[in-house]
Amino acid sequence: MLGQTANPRALAAALLLGLSACPPAISELTSNTNSTSSTDTATDSSSGSTEPLVTTDTGSTTDVGSTTSQAVCGDGVVEGGEACDDGNSVNSDDCLETCELAECGDGVVHAGEEQCDDGNREDGDLCLNSCVKPTCGDGVIQKGLEQCDDGSDNAFGLYGGCTPFCLYGPRCGDSLLDPQESCDDGNDGDPSDGCLDGCVSAVSCLSIKEGLSRTETGLYQILPDIPDIEEAIEVWCDMDTDGGGYTFLKVDVQKQANSPAFSAVLAEEKCASYGLRLFVPRTQEHAETAYYLAVSKNVSPVGGGIIATDPGYMSILGIYPKVVGQSCIGAPFNSEDCAQWHASDDGPFWVSKAGINGQPSKSNCSGCSMYYEWFDDGKIANYFALKQGGFSSPRFLCAAGDKKGPN
Repeated sequence: MLGQTANPRALAAALLLGLSACPPAISELTSNTNSTSSTDTATDSSSGSTEPLVTTDTGSTTDVGSTTSQAVCGDGVVEGGEACDDGNSVNSDDCLETCELAECGDGVVHAGEEQCDDGNREDGDLCLNSCVKPTCGDGVIQKGLEQCDDGSDNAFGLYGGCTPFCLYGPRCGDSLLDPQESCDDGNDGDPSDGCLDGCVSAVSCLSIKEGLSRTETGLYQILPDIPDIEEAIEVWCDMDTDGGGYTFLKVDVQKQANSPAFSAVLAEEKCASYGLRLFVPRTQEHAETAYYLAVSKNVSPVGGGIIATDPGYMSILGIYPKVVGQSCIGAPFNSEDCAQWHASDDGPFWVSKAGINGQPSKSNCSGCSMYYEWFDDGKIANYFALKQGGFSSPRFLCAAGDKKGPN
């Protein structure tokens, strides 16, 4: 009753009963959460139902469901990125100590399989690309040790071949004249001495020009292919006019002051002894070049004389009447305008583009050269025909005759 005073003993008993119904202490809850993945049952006082209570150890860092494995080369187990693993550190067997398969070119000599292995792909050193030691006859030239190696074709006496000792056999360039060669100067095709590539003698300036297109005008040696000539002769090669390839040889037969001059017939014979012909100008440029050559120091004369410069070298030419007593009087004197005259080889000739009154006259003879006189610029000044052997000169030019004008 509200108006009555409470019994002290009853109040004390009620207080003790309430304290016994309180939740667990905080210390008890803390100890429960330290257990790993424990499940308790708690009762909801309002509904009377029970729910599982899950607690987790938040300090754990290990996933017990996973495993990790790392390959170790040399443990005898092929794993990871290993190509092999024989469990040893021997480097000369099928499996290297790096757990890679042995192969030629790896720089390791594979016992029983390879003779050598230098780790490179150069075939001319002390180990071939096949990991075999080089030998004479394997077809590979060893630098500094062999001159040649034709493999199974190595043989003695084979021209241009290789001996069984891997030394050069007879060949072009050994300075020895072999039956297959017309020359061999040992200088590997220097055209100035008349011996071209392949040990073939230059028979004219044109043959040099054709064999070596990049050549300069100047002195060269040639060896025309005739039986009486055994030594090369020095000539002047014009490698520019009309495309180049004109041959010039100066001949001076005046050994003494009273030495007789040569007619065209004798001059032709003298030129023939050198494998050449009496000079015939083929074009105007060719004639002008020849005159400049005649009056300039360039090639020394042959024939015994010593006069190197003289316009008289152009006073007789290898141009003759076809029929004695016939001519092209007053016509330009060249092969197109004067059909009554011809060059010694019946090729083209050129002396003038304008005629001269009365010349060439019908006073001519078989095999006789007219007399020719030239201006200083190489253009014709005069010419006239003669009987009784024609004009004679102690000096004249010889030419190969194979170059007949522009290319």
